[in-house]
Amino acid sequence: MQLPTADCGAGAIRRPRLLDLLRDDALRVVSIAAPAGYGKTALLRSWPQDVRPFVYAQPSGVRDEGSELLFRVRRALDTGRPYVLAVDGIGAPSPSLLMSLFLHVHSAPVGSLLLLSSRRPVDWGHVIEVPAAAVRHIGPTELAFTPDEAMSVLMAAGVAVDRVDASRLFARARGWPIAHYLSALLLAGVPEPETLLDEIVADDSELARGLVARLLTHSAATTRRFLMRTSILMNLSGPLCDWLLYTSGSEPRLAELAERNLLVTPVPGQAGTYQYQRLFAELLRAELNDRRPDAASCLHLRAAEWYAGRGDEGAAQWHRQAARTSARDRVGAPYVTYPIVRGRADLTLAELQVLAFLPSHLSFQDIGVRLGRSGNAIQRLAIGIYRKLGVISRRDAVERGLVLGLVRVDEQSALATPT
Repeated sequence: MQLPTADCGAGAIRRPRLLDLLRDDALRVVSIAAPAGYGKTALLRSWPQDVRPFVYAQPSGVRDEGSELLFRVRRALDTGRPYVLAVDGIGAPSPSLLMSLFLHVHSAPVGSLLLLSSRRPVDWGHVIEVPAAAVRHIGPTELAFTPDEAMSVLMAAGVAVDRVDASRLFARARGWPIAHYLSALLLAGVPEPETLLDEIVADDSELARGLVARLLTHSAATTRRFLMRTSILMNLSGPLCDWLLYTSGSEPRLAELAERNLLVTPVPGQAGTYQYQRLFAELLRAELNDRRPDAASCLHLRAAEWYAGRGDEGAAQWHRQAARTSARDRVGAPYVTYPIVRGRADLTLAELQVLAFLPSHLSFQDIGVRLGRSGNAIQRLAIGIYRKLGVISRRDAVERGLVLGLVRVDEQSALATPT
């Protein structure tokens, strides 16, 4: 996430108080856990370079990168020097990923540090067997903006509002970094920002989604189309976006978006490759589903052709599956016969039951056993959940459910226990 931090480009601010939390010679593990939009990725990527090598990895939703990370950890161990390993965005860790974390913690030279980020709290001390005193936990309370930091975001974006209006916005966003950043993007360049700020503060709908919808409405039609349609991609490059949209000039467009800090960030070590902040991408996909429900399937198939033509069958297959899911969603969902629960993303009671089990490692078949339904019925309900939450995977559905308060973290282990 390209939130305002060190070296984030235009509109950047520094957050030294957070970096200070990471620097402690007595620590072996720093666990950063918070819902989407709290700047976890920006914090990891703004790690101040010191004499230790810095290894950054971001597990992919398309491929399992546990084996690659294990290889990188082994290479780092071969040097015999202390190093910093940052693993960003852990959902359900694969065996290879857990093995790499365990190997690092128990084999790395003294002075090495493991930085982890996730949307759900994890007792990493227990998982990788280190003393609790050697693990520091950083959560939403620490990651949330202070009033001064929120004001700095507005000032860095060139938004001219007084302290009273900034305080009103802070009360609405409650220090949620992505909400403050989206608000700054909306207010920047507006002749009378107070009027738009009044609308933002008065809007009692879901904050982040409302801000993204406003941002798209205030954007040029070409930018709006580009953002929504490329949101189906995990990584973006100029040639890939040109292929996807039957156009040209995507490379300078991506560079411009990244320069403007429009929640687009370069992928470390991959020149010309970018990513959307994950929650921003989820919300863009939700807008795509609302405005052009017929488009997602075609876009995924187009992306599958691109990856297949370059021999990346794993990514191609992932997009083909996403296309099938989108196509089934367009046909409708005749199995939905339950009353709609308003105020909860329009999920039915049956879908809410299934959503509660998705954080576990149970298969659709196993969830069906617990709910008295077939595995195919559970899969159909899950597809309906993905469509209504504007996501394209089980992991994203869980994390979106956490943001909306539809999934309770303290119930997940109980749900996974066989009855």
